Amino acid sequence: MATELTIESAASPDAVLAVIARDDRSWRDPVVPPALREAGLLRLHVAVHGPRFHVRCLCSRQAGDAPVLRGEVASRADGGTRVRARIEMPTAPKGMIVAFAVLGTALLAMGQWLGLALAGLAGTTALVDARRRRVDVARQPFAPYLAERLRAAVAAAADGNDGDAEAGAA
Repeated sequence: MATELTIESAASPDAVLAVIARDDRSWRDPVVPPALREAGLLRLHVAVHGPRFHVRCLCSRQAGDAPVLRGEVASRADGGTRVRARIEMPTAPKGMIVAFAVLGTALLAMGQWLGLALAGLAGTTALVDARRRRVDVARQPFAPYLAERLRAAVAAAADGNDGDAEAGAA
């Protein structure tokens, strides 16, 4: 289950993307609230590619799986911006599951026990991936923080600043 966000702004798409991209500096300027830091959130990693962005939680091992924020910035007819984003749990690459299953089946057909191990690994990976998709993102402690940081970045772009004040208040 994923959480969908749509945020409208008077700022230009370039301004919104610039503020989102600057949010990656949090490794130098920690803005993660103490309660989330204690829960295992170390910092956020932000990647911007064209109109799309991806925000990943970098966590300690104790935190377990953490949600990711993926989104896209588009211009509106009035010159403003529409940000559409989705907070979801990470998933395993489908190609990896298929490759393990095919290779495992082929090796098992040739009578090699390694095939059974690879097929088992594919099945286990698929089950874990299915479990991750069923997790309610809203129950993850870091999901509201991701949404809050995105809203603050869009608001900062509309106000014409770089988001330092909003990020520090988050």
